This record gives sequence, structure tokens and C-alpha cells, in this order.
Amino acid sequence: MNNKRLRHTIKDFFKHKLSNSFLYELFRKLCHPVFLIRYLMFMLFSDKPKVMNISETLDYIIKNKVSVARYGDGEFKWMMNNNKNSFQDNSPELAQRLRKILISDSEDIIICIPDVFKSVKQYVPYSADSWRFLIGEYGFKWLEFTDKNKVYYDANITRPYVDRVNKNDSLSYFKKLKELWNNKNVILVEGDQTRFGVGNSLLENTKSVQRIICPHNNAFASYSEILKVTRQHSNIDDLILIALGPTATVLAFDLSILGYQAIDIGHADVEYEWFKMHAQTRIPIKGKYVNEIPSGRVISDSHDETYINQIITSIS
Repeated sequence: MNNKRLRHTIKDFFKHKLSNSFLYELFRKLCHPVFLIRYLMFMLFSDKPKVMNISETLDYIIKNKVSVARYGDGEFKWMMNNNKNSFQDNSPELAQRLRKILISDSEDIIICIPDVFKSVKQYVPYSADSWRFLIGEYGFKWLEFTDKNKVYYDANITRPYVDRVNKNDSLSYFKKLKELWNNKNVILVEGDQTRFGVGNSLLENTKSVQRIICPHNNAFASYSEILKVTRQHSNIDDLILIALGPTATVLAFDLSILGYQAIDIGHADVEYEWFKMHAQTRIPIKGKYVNEIPSGRVISDSHDETYINQIITSIS
């Protein structure tokens, strides 16, 4: 095992197993001094993008009924063709699309990036430190892709619970998320093991739910087919929710240009499951794909009749 892989293995162990312990506190203070120095340099000397907070972002979507394209650390890495060992291969075409969408000035869609460039105090220690390390390593490069005159919104609207210090607000955030699809006919475009909203009450206030099932690995390789099929099965008044990694970012943008409201909804369902379980760290969820945890990537077939009946087509 090389040094870099060993470092990440040790970090993941501490992050998921010892996040509230004295040992983790010691680990986070002593390790990665170079990245922490780079992070401090970024905080002191960079021209940071303006990012609206989670409440402002959700309120804006509800009021203006805009589409949503989101960028997490993965999307920034895919822009650099530098996302390794992931569920989506690097692709020059994907990188180019993500770079262009990030600086789009379309009024029909908001572009969301993480709310971590000015402070990470809203996140629990292991999450805050992960962002410090990422910004220390990539921050100045990521800024090269952003538009300094643009107002961005919070990509972490789909992560309102497990990493947040203040979990008292999580319920209100989920209520606002549910407002987005209240009494709507929803088309869900998702991976074949995502099962967004299955077995919980997240989608209970929709008028109807239909699902387009896509590959959970390398979905962007089937992008043309996914876009075509989504258009074929969607009405202009439907709300299209997309849980499909970086493919969701691109698809939400293209659908918005065509007049649909499409929201890259990401991990909202997984977060809702953790919220209902009162989980304090990321843990596997039975019957649902959790890509951030190795033990969460082995999923059995679903026999849920409601879910099966909602599937209108599958793309292989």
C-alpha cells in the first residue's frame, strides 16, 4: 500500500469510527500540517465566491421555481479530470460541460457550490477538517473555474443533517425541501440502486412519482439516451428530480434550457434516512446505495411493489 492510500485509509478510519473521540481530536490537530497551512493561505488571501446559505437557497428555489445544478468536491474534481476511484469515470466531455455550466448566467437555473469558502464552522469536526484539507489541496485551483461576479447558492441543501453541528434546524430544512415537490407530478431520474424516497415519507406529499432508472456507475456514458428518454416521459409542468452524480448537474442544466424545472437532488434521501435514524455519522442504509461508504455499496434487489410500479423505463 503506497503512502497516499495509507494516509486516506487511516483518515477514513478515524473519520467514520472515532469522530467524537479524544483520539480523533488528536489526529486532526497533528496531521496534514501542509494542507492546513494552504487552507489558511486560502482563507487569508483568496478572492472567495459569494455563496448564499442553505436557508436563502431553499427560499429562493421555492419562491422562483428555478432549476438547480449542484457542485460538490466531486464535481470540482471531475472538472479537473482528477476524480479517482469513483462511480463516474473522468471524461473530457464531462469536464468541459461542468466548467461551462459553473459560470452560466441563465435565469432559469441556480448554480450551487459548497458553502465552505469563508467558514466551515457549521460542520462537525471530521467534515470541517475534510473541507479544510480539500480546500488546502485544491482551493485556489477551484477558484479559477468560478465567476467572481456571480452569486452562487449552497450545494449542501441536499445535506441538511449528518455533518451539521446544529441539527436542530434539520427538520425545517427537510420541510422546505418537501415544499419543492408539494402536490407535484414528479419524474425521478436516478441510479438503479438509489431508490430515492422508497420506504420513507420524503415524497409523501407529491401528486405522483414516476421513475427513470439509469446506471449507478458511469451514467454520463449514457447521457444522450438519458436526456432523450427523460424528455419523452416528462411533461413541461412536471418536476424532475435527479439523483445521478455529476450527470445530474449537466442534466438539470440542459432540461432547464428546454423549459423544465429540474433539481439535482443528490443525497437528500440518504440524509433523510440518517435523520430518521438519529445517526451521528454516515452509516449503511438497507436497500439503498451509499457511495461514500464501502459497506454501503453492496445492495440487494428491491421487491418493494410501490417502487417497482413507479418505474416507467430503465436505461442500461
